[in-house]
Amino acid sequence: RRSSDLCEGEFGKKADGLLGMFLKRLSSQLILLQSWTAHLWKMFYDARKPRSQIKNEINIDTLARDEFNLQKMMVMVTASGKLFGIESSSGTILWKQYLPSVRLGSSFKLVVQRTTAHFPHPPQCTLLVKDKESGMSTLYVFNPIFGKWSHVLPPILQRPILQSLLLPIMDNDYAKVLLLVDDKLQVSAFPSTKNVLHQLQEIAPITFLYLVDPEHGKLTGIRLKQDLSTEESWEIVIPTDLQRITTVKGKRSNEHVHSQGRVMGDRSVLYKYLNPNLLAVGARRGSGERKESRW
Repeated sequence: RRSSDLCEGEFGKKADGLLGMFLKRLSSQLILLQSWTAHLWKMFYDARKPRSQIKNEINIDTLARDEFNLQKMMVMVTASGKLFGIESSSGTILWKQYLPSVRLGSSFKLVVQRTTAHFPHPPQCTLLVKDKESGMSTLYVFNPIFGKWSHVLPPILQRPILQSLLLPIMDNDYAKVLLLVDDKLQVSAFPSTKNVLHQLQEIAPITFLYLVDPEHGKLTGIRLKQDLSTEESWEIVIPTDLQRITTVKGKRSNEHVHSQGRVMGDRSVLYKYLNPNLLAVGARRGSGERKESRW
């Protein structure tokens, strides 16, 4: 898989300079040559073995991208705090990690900050774990392909996190920025570099978040200001004696919302606009055996 990612980042980026781009391409070609030589040696070694002894098992060493890019790594987390890496074509568990500090009942949010398309930077996933009793959150950063903990140290969260949002901006190492909002409505970014903070100030006027309080049936919208502070922009209260909020979902930050256009008889275009800022709220009312869910 490492060699197949070289084609996408072989020439580096302009910020590396001419010499840096040349050295990166030279090192990429050497790694490709090494991979090709190892592949030929494996073919020659397997050709001398009886067919019954040749194993086609998929493991962490033989993992490779298929021709049509259909083979995926599925990352899953259980309620007990166990991470799994499952190969999609065979269902083989290639790696697993256990989080001993996670207590039962905690909530999880898994985000992909960097994919395999940015070699030599490894892919990076971040798991946000919120403890049910204390309300405190912890960040775990790991490589989703090999299941190894990342060398990037996540920040220690001092206050409970109410909301998180994966932004479409990246740092210099092509890692997407995770925006966190604590109980004081103060925001923090991971990673947090000067370049990231500058980009965050630029997109602040068009960055909006929402907070959910199921206990009181409250939905609150907040917007990000130029100085990276927040302010409330709207609030909706659903009486808890009538309905209780169970689920709130919005579109992904990197998802594009297109509007359908229909050509009329006079050659004009009638647009059917879709609002990209809509939220889907699931609520349940009733108690006992009689329960009704609404969207």
